[in-house]
Amino acid sequence: MRRVSLLSALLIVTAIGGGFLLTVHAQQKTATDGPRTAAKTVNQCTENTCKPSGCASCVNLQVNLPLTAQVIKIHCWTNAGVNDELPHGQLREIPCGTDWAWSIFDTPVTSTTGSNTTVTTTYHNRSHNRDRDVKLTVDYE
Repeated sequence: MRRVSLLSALLIVTAIGGGFLLTVHAQQKTATDGPRTAAKTVNQCTENTCKPSGCASCVNLQVNLPLTAQVIKIHCWTNAGVNDELPHGQLREIPCGTDWAWSIFDTPVTSTTGSNTTVTTTYHNRSHNRDRDVKLTVDYE
């Protein structure tokens, strides 16, 4: 059996790869919380403070990832729209942290515990006449 040194193996791979060093990345995965429904507020609501002290109908969303996960992108989804409200079950991605059609997702927070990397946000529905479907997804490696 012939032994190949690490440097020799790297030179062989570089030669086979056309002189370029190839980088292998971990496979990207996606984790989700939702869809869930934030109930309509019934009365006019112009603030994001959640019930019972405020008037917004809120849903907390949390995605738990492995402790070693590297978050690639966070996606906030809702069926909310001013002139183009989608039917329940049909969601569109909106910018997290942006006020959108009488609703808003808080800017997501990424933190770690002893066993997980966690991404959390709260959705605030201020609409007095529309329930809203929401979902949080996180791409990670």
